[in-house]
Amino acid sequence: MAHSYFHPDRCWSSPPTSRCTTPGTNLALLYFPPPSYLRTPLYLRSLRRALRNDSRVQSPDDIRGLLTRTDLHNALDVLATSAKLDDFLLIVDLLDDMMPVFGHLVTADTHRTVVRALADGGHTIALLKWLTTMSTKPGNIQPTLEFWHTFMDHCLVHSNIQTMSRGTHVMRSQGRPANNTTYRFLVRKVFMSSSHHFLWIIRIINHISHAKLPFDDALLGVMLEGFNILGLPSQAARVEGIYRSRFLNHHQPSHGRRGHDFNMQLAQTFRAHGQVAAVKLYHSLRGYGFQPSQATLMSLLGDARKAEDITFWEQTLEIKGDSRVWSKVIRNTLLLRSPAAVLEIYRAARAAGVPEDLALAEPVIRSLCSTSLQFPTDAALDLAVSIYREIEEAPPFEAKLASIGSQVALFQTLLRALSASANKTKYMPIAIDLLEKMKQRGLSDSAHITSIVILLMRSAPSFSEAFEAYKTVRKRTQIPFQAKGYAAILHTFTTLKFDNRTIPPWQDYFQIVKDMQEDGSPVLPHLYTNLLRQMARMAARVKPSDPDYIPALQKMVHTAREVQQLLSISTTVTLDTPFWNQLMDTYQRAGAFEDARRIWDKLFHEGGRTLRALRASGYELNLRNWHAWLECLCRLGQLDDAARYFCLEMGSGPHGVPPDKEGARILLKFADQRGVGDEVRMRIRRFLPALWEKLPPDIVQGPY
Repeated sequence: MAHSYFHPDRCWSSPPTSRCTTPGTNLALLYFPPPSYLRTPLYLRSLRRALRNDSRVQSPDDIRGLLTRTDLHNALDVLATSAKLDDFLLIVDLLDDMMPVFGHLVTADTHRTVVRALADGGHTIALLKWLTTMSTKPGNIQPTLEFWHTFMDHCLVHSNIQTMSRGTHVMRSQGRPANNTTYRFLVRKVFMSSSHHFLWIIRIINHISHAKLPFDDALLGVMLEGFNILGLPSQAARVEGIYRSRFLNHHQPSHGRRGHDFNMQLAQTFRAHGQVAAVKLYHSLRGYGFQPSQATLMSLLGDARKAEDITFWEQTLEIKGDSRVWSKVIRNTLLLRSPAAVLEIYRAARAAGVPEDLALAEPVIRSLCSTSLQFPTDAALDLAVSIYREIEEAPPFEAKLASIGSQVALFQTLLRALSASANKTKYMPIAIDLLEKMKQRGLSDSAHITSIVILLMRSAPSFSEAFEAYKTVRKRTQIPFQAKGYAAILHTFTTLKFDNRTIPPWQDYFQIVKDMQEDGSPVLPHLYTNLLRQMARMAARVKPSDPDYIPALQKMVHTAREVQQLLSISTTVTLDTPFWNQLMDTYQRAGAFEDARRIWDKLFHEGGRTLRALRASGYELNLRNWHAWLECLCRLGQLDDAARYFCLEMGSGPHGVPPDKEGARILLKFADQRGVGDEVRMRIRRFLPALWEKLPPDIVQGPY
């Protein structure tokens, strides 16, 4: 079918199913649509169905050439961006049809279109699966390192280090093992996580050593930068020593290898014998063709804390230190906890012509924003913000050199300090602007935003401001938290401590839970249990001698009742065993024994109906329930009932829980206080002889 009679001006205004009067144009319109049709999966399905069913298609030559390679790649982009199961299956069908139907070979560029769309769409699992099976798909293209590095770069924002590690295993199985560039992605991700940095880095070094990869200054630099940003120079030194030691015994060193060994010799000589000996060794090494580099300066300035040290070695080696060199000395100076000393080196660097970049500025900003000893002053915050804005004005190519982890760490440092300031009017707009910047730069993934919310909450002076910080971040970033993120935020909210009697406002707590539900995350009962557990802890801290002892307990009881009332009428929550345990424990600790008893009655006595319903959903009365019930009866003065339950009912029935030592201890503690301990001991001995034989002497003999 030729294109000469196809007139888009006459037919494109009609949908693909319409009939044109010009012979043959309907077929052309369906198979060669305007760009808007190519952007819909529905059209693509219709196209494939029509190709198989249209009687006018007598041979592949009738339709070849109607869709260009660009058209097909656009279609693949649409389907991969969706990543729905049906669309994903259609991708493979479309690839199957590319050569036999449309006359276009499936090339690496074709697969690259799919991989890039999956990565941009945040579809981590689909992306990993595609790369794993790519060689079996049409075209039989084996993914190169470029493809895998697209996956690794995607994981920096959308996934975790475990998924990236899984990717390296697949790479090895495909005969394309990870190289130093691959491991650089993994190292960057390690420092974007919240814990186990040292263990992960050692694991990565072991993999690198096992793979016999060459020494890489850039990779080592990323490791050291990560630890230094976290304020862990000692771990940075340990990792540097371990990484370098893995390359000492390699035979036939290259020129770069020899330079690395010479740097180590210079550093070791300087540490062991001093400056004069190191200078003498340097001049000797020059005779062997050694050329000093930035790595040489880094090695010699391992513990330096003065600008003069940099100047001396710059003059001796006849090279100028870059921002990484000055940053290393600034980070060393951070250990002195002296912002003045840090600023002195920073200003010397700027005076020496070192350009402003993240490596140079981040440790200075961290020093100015430190809250370990006292909150930063307005002057310190103003200077920190000023330095940050200088980075913003740096040329784009310099900004690109900064790792995602470094940028996130910088934003976290500034946001923590700004939110801790008492001058909210001045600094809260700046904090909001920083959140907008993070969003613009694509740094606002769920994990990063969660950590920022937690930082701001912990810096807040009250529950109301902590909740306001959560609302502000959620509104400004428009990024839903994952289920784990919400759980971490709720846990942080309940564990904030402003005084012994501060109860987390349950209305705010439940608003966060509601947001969690709206974002599609499952709400589990333990999220409510955490709130009650915090209240029980505070009830235990309140002492009868405190002037507001009674009002504090009353407030806790009132809050627990409101929580119980809200959840009892909720149709979206199924309460579990730990919740009922914790609710009874909270009432008990707050002195509301009647409330605790009512829960027990509801679970155990109402004709067994409630209990049977709970058991049907997996609920069983356990030892903790029974202990709470016994203590509740004892505190209400109903020792006879407590003894009867303990001796006769605990172990009865198919779901009975045998009486134990702790139950006997609770019962006898109150019995001894009321002078009826001997009577209760006789009842235990009579009805529970096996347990009586196992009780320790202090319970059997009592206080006398």
